[in-house]
Amino acid sequence: MKKRIYYHDTDCEKVMYYGNYLKQFEEGRYEYMLACGIDLAQVSKQDTLFTIRRVEIDYKASASCGDYVTICSEIIECHRASLIFKQEMFKDDMLLASAKIDVVCVDKSFKPKAIPATIKDSLSK
Repeated sequence: MKKRIYYHDTDCEKVMYYGNYLKQFEEGRYEYMLACGIDLAQVSKQDTLFTIRRVEIDYKASASCGDYVTICSEIIECHRASLIFKQEMFKDDMLLASAKIDVVCVDKSFKPKAIPATIKDSLSK
């Protein structure tokens, strides 16, 4: 996913605020799921939600206001009720940040549940 870094993503030095990398990675995961044919807004109507359990992030360089960045997302592990994503953000060929994000499938009561077979099938295509 390619996108621009806007002024509201940055701090007073016009460098992207560290917490906003997570927001960018969230958008990357959402677009990844859409590309696999999974509309998370529709899935949530079927008592299936995905929530974050754990994040590991390494910051390598800064993104600045006006930069175009590319967010790469891939699933590196798929378990019964969770997915582990590897995500990276680049400006041109320079790695800005990398993250490992553990996403858990839950019901509307936020109790873990198995990822529906239809979703797993879509992710494996």
